[in-house]
Amino acid sequence: MTCLITGASFNLDGYYHGVIVEPFFMPFDGGDNNNGITIIDITDLESVRYCFVDFYGMESAREVELMTPLSARTYLEAYYILDELDEKTERMDLISLLEKFRERDVVTVAKLKETWPDGEWQKDGFVFEEDESDHADCTTTTTTGLKVEKKRTEQTADDLPGATKSLRDHSMNKLMEEILDPGTDNPDLIASLEILNDFIPKLRCRLYERAATLQPTTVSVDLLHKAMKEDVEVDLSVFKNFAVEDLAVLVAKLRGEKMRVLNLSNMLELSEADLQLILGIHQASSKEPETGCQIAMVGAGS
Repeated sequence: MTCLITGASFNLDGYYHGVIVEPFFMPFDGGDNNNGITIIDITDLESVRYCFVDFYGMESAREVELMTPLSARTYLEAYYILDELDEKTERMDLISLLEKFRERDVVTVAKLKETWPDGEWQKDGFVFEEDESDHADCTTTTTTGLKVEKKRTEQTADDLPGATKSLRDHSMNKLMEEILDPGTDNPDLIASLEILNDFIPKLRCRLYERAATLQPTTVSVDLLHKAMKEDVEVDLSVFKNFAVEDLAVLVAKLRGEKMRVLNLSNMLELSEADLQLILGIHQASSKEPETGCQIAMVGAGS
């Protein structure tokens, strides 16, 4: 974040511009904007992509296509026509700036759709659909000032399913690492992530991936509860770092949910008293909890 703010605020010539840090998951059109937005895709730091997008109509001399990734030249020529600039120095400065952008690829429409699925993204004059096979080999025409550029679209590795993680996936992974950090307690961040449809499945996967090293904290117990509260069969056998007391707290939370089968197999160190504590069974009684929860003890010690 610090690098992005610094890079957006300064350049080597001493230029400075204030930067506002917007909240995560803000809609692409959620800010106060009159000149479009700049998108930088840092998913792959070896191949950073960029684009400009106009979604309402910019305060520019010429119109550009809405809701589609614009190249640096297309965006620039919405405001200037290079051949008509009076000042040679200004023209050369802009040409030099465009040369720097030539080193970077433009963000694909597929990536914009994946990051902001609610946007009506345009491609080749059509509203973007999930299946692009009908338009995969079209010729696109973009008007840039008085110049018309034609570019044949090509399918790149970035467009292939599963070839490269999206910017959204990359951001989600970063946030997962943050909330699973033992020293982090950020309920507001967790609450904002919970509104995402894929948060719970991704959280469950990440928790099981880190089961061998996951440390028992109030936050980790709460996250395990969030990830498993819809599960009928709950497997806690892989969370070896959790003490009996930690497991008891978690199971107590899950007993009020949908859990009916609890797997604690291969936890050889658990005694009968430990199991009674975990299941919430009083030592004086051999009854199972009223929820009807069962326990699988395959390979466990006596």
